[in-house]
Amino acid sequence: MADPMLRSSVPDKDLAALCDVVRLCIHSDKGKRPGMGEVARLMRCVTALSPEQASPRDNPLWWAELEIASTTVESG
Repeated sequence: MADPMLRSSVPDKDLAALCDVVRLCIHSDKGKRPGMGEVARLMRCVTALSPEQASPRDNPLWWAELEIASTTVESG
């Protein structure tokens, strides 16, 4: 379920917690699915990211680092 890049850099307990958030989001009963605000809150709790850190797309260097990391994983 998780990107292989995450397996080496994210603790198993955090991946499990993120999977729990995903399970909530895909619950068969629409009424039991959390709203996006709740999803964002849960994700911040799991990842310990501030709202500013949770918006990496605003930082061009973040995208460059992601590209380098994904190229390294694909070719390694």
